[in-house]
Amino acid sequence: MENTYTDAPQKAFLAGVCLPDTHRFEERMKELEGLAEACGLEVVGTAVQNLRRADSAFYFGPGKVEELKNAADTLHADLLIVNNTLSPSQLTNLSKAVDLEVIDRTNLILNIFAQRARTAEAKMQVDYAKLKYMLPRLVGLREGLSRQGGTGGSSLSNRGAGEQKIELDRKHVILPADEVVRQGVAQSVLTPNGYVKYKKLIYGEATAYTWGGGASGTTSLGLWPKRGIVAVDPRMIPYYTKMYIPGYGFAMAGDTGGAIVGHRIDLFMDSLYECYQWGRRDVEIYILE
Repeated sequence: MENTYTDAPQKAFLAGVCLPDTHRFEERMKELEGLAEACGLEVVGTAVQNLRRADSAFYFGPGKVEELKNAADTLHADLLIVNNTLSPSQLTNLSKAVDLEVIDRTNLILNIFAQRARTAEAKMQVDYAKLKYMLPRLVGLREGLSRQGGTGGSSLSNRGAGEQKIELDRKHVILPADEVVRQGVAQSVLTPNGYVKYKKLIYGEATAYTWGGGASGTTSLGLWPKRGIVAVDPRMIPYYTKMYIPGYGFAMAGDTGGAIVGHRIDLFMDSLYECYQWGRRDVEIYILE
């Protein structure tokens, strides 16, 4: 089912899980309400849960799932919007448990982009992102469909109706996605400024630093060591290369005066607190055009 909410206002119930590593949870829940309203939905209620780790089956704890169902029923909600990104199985299980359509934050944002896309290229970029999102979520569609198969004919006709439905759905997703790639507009990354085209994607390990140790001037390249400057191995990423790193932002390749080897990079932060928050993690490095 395609999630568009333009015909008539629908009632949405919001829910979110706060995990130990979740930052700005209350702010993100408030943002979710704004996103839902921007999509033309009427928010009728909100529920949150603190967990040490997400439940593998429903994301929420089993007791909370029952609470969500009861609250949504009482408020006559048409759909449940979850602030977290759900796996395909969690999405399927939760939807069945609450007996409602369930969408997560990612899907909601994609719908907003779809509503606001104006140019042909923007529409195709959004379509491609939605297709990528939909494909793995087809795994839950087989359940509940008939498994009666034929006795002869092609291999497709020998399968149950459920299996035929899954194969046809996959074709409806994969073929349009291939068409978007063929037209050369799919290689884009979603940033706070919208979709931005990139030339190459590199995977690396990033460590956060502040500029200290008596270094009051610039780096050996003459760059001011501040947020947005990323120290790299120039054999892997040439100096002055523009890039985008999810979770960090837009940046330019520079140096620290020290030795950076391989795909390890150092990110400059504005404060020691930001460095502690970031730590060391694996990142995607999008080399921009």
